[in-house]
Order: sequence, then structure tokens, then C-alpha cells
Amino acid sequence: MGLEDRIQEEMYVDTESLLEDEFERAKALFDIYEDNTIALADDVTDLGPTERILTRLVAQQYVAEADDDAVQSLSYDYFYERIDKGDSTVRNYFSSLVDDGLVVKAEEQGEHELVVERLDDVIDRVESALSTVED
Repeated sequence: MGLEDRIQEEMYVDTESLLEDEFERAKALFDIYEDNTIALADDVTDLGPTERILTRLVAQQYVAEADDDAVQSLSYDYFYERIDKGDSTVRNYFSSLVDDGLVVKAEEQGEHELVVERLDDVIDRVESALSTVED
């Protein structure tokens, strides 16, 4: 086995393994229904808009992994309907999440997706927000 093969086999991490590593923590934050709709856990719905955005993007990663027809990204329109703020405010939330390195713009105009390599950090952020709500 050459070094290239060894690096690919031993060092590369794929999306599936990252999602699997965080499965137990993630499943406490949302439910996914058969039609791929996402329902946030009751306590997550009490969080701020950025944490709800992140949770929905995490859930969408799991949907995309489970369903070949599903995409990893979600549009601004999806969030305009779910966050009771002005459209420009929602776009500002995304801008902040992009600046934080948690979200990237998707290929499709007006869509974003989670940076899967930051999944652990995203779930930590949501769980931290949950612990402050509970205190």
C-alpha cells in the first residue's frame, strides 16, 4: 500500500461517518417524517433564529444521506416561512453563519448548506443554547 492509498484509507473522513458519529446527539434535536419534513424538538423551537437555522440544516444533511433524491441545501424561502423576521434579517443570519464557517452558499442561487466538517461544533452550539434556555 502506497502512501496515497494509506492517507485515503486512514485519514479521509466522509460525510456518512461524520453524521454517524453525531447521530445520537442530532436525533435529540429534531424528527424527520416519511415525506422528509423536519420537525424541531419542542425545546429547540424556543431557541433563537440562528440555532433553529443550524438545526434545520443539520436535519437536512440527514435527510439527504437517507434519501438519494433529497438535496443538502435549503433556500432562503424555506426559512422566510419559518422565521418570524424580515427577509433581510434572515439573510443577515446566514451571512453571520457563513462568516463563522458553519454554513456555505450552495451551488443553487439563494441556498445554503451546513459545513458537515463542523457538525460537532454546530451541535455543541445548539446544545449550549439549549442549556442556557433551561437554566
